Amino acid sequence: MKSLIRFVCLSGVAGAVFLSSVPFVQALGFHPVAIANGEFWRLGTAHLVHLSHLHAMVNALWVGFIGTVLLEEISGRQLLTCALGIVVAIDVVFLLPMPHCEVYFAGFSSVLYGLTMLAAILAFKHSKLWSVILGTGVLISFMLGALGWHGWNFDIATGPHLVGTICGMVAGVSLMRPPEKHIE
Repeated sequence: MKSLIRFVCLSGVAGAVFLSSVPFVQALGFHPVAIANGEFWRLGTAHLVHLSHLHAMVNALWVGFIGTVLLEEISGRQLLTCALGIVVAIDVVFLLPMPHCEVYFAGFSSVLYGLTMLAAILAFKHSKLWSVILGTGVLISFMLGALGWHGWNFDIATGPHLVGTICGMVAGVSLMRPPEKHIE
């Protein structure tokens, strides 16, 4: 019952944020020229706005699912730290170096790729099956995107998704390590 309540709460909050932001994608989405002109908030809000209601709802449901899985393994503070770390990495590694062009980026999907890989790694100690399912899901999603199955522009989505995935893997490996013992 605790997991169901957690799922509903996480999906509900994410859904409210994501759905309410759809009309504001032009003002809040990632846009290199706008950021160069001082609209720095777009580095954060681009991860919250979505291009469509369907995209927003799918991401909200996945936030509920993957958040519930992760909160069985790590604290809420660790989850938030990982998510924010993934956002910063995507911005620094992929989005900020983009040339000044007419590119819009919006959505939480890239962060979800990272959190899914984090869950796959952390779930390995309890359930190798869940670990394989989650990791394979990310891989299949990349392959379907490469084949044009997804409705997004593969080039603009793939870079951030890849950065998010790598960050999730790094976070998972670092959280799996046993704490170091200090010798005094």
